[in-house]
Amino acid sequence: MTFPFPDHATIEEATALYLLNACSVGRAAELAGVTRWDIQERLRELGIPVSAAGSQSAQEMDALAEQLDRAGFL
Repeated sequence: MTFPFPDHATIEEATALYLLNACSVGRAAELAGVTRWDIQERLRELGIPVSAAGSQSAQEMDALAEQLDRAGFL
């Protein structure tokens, strides 16, 4: 069963989606309109272990590279 995925979410909702394995930390941050680090900080506040930096998927890395390229950094 699939459910409609929201376009926007509060940080609490986005964190819950991440914890349900419905999205990545990066996608949760996008939904909440915050940074990845904000989501990771919220997880730490909840006592939930956060994976080490550099654990981004290839897809997340590609998306970041595209953003940096569009912004003229690459």
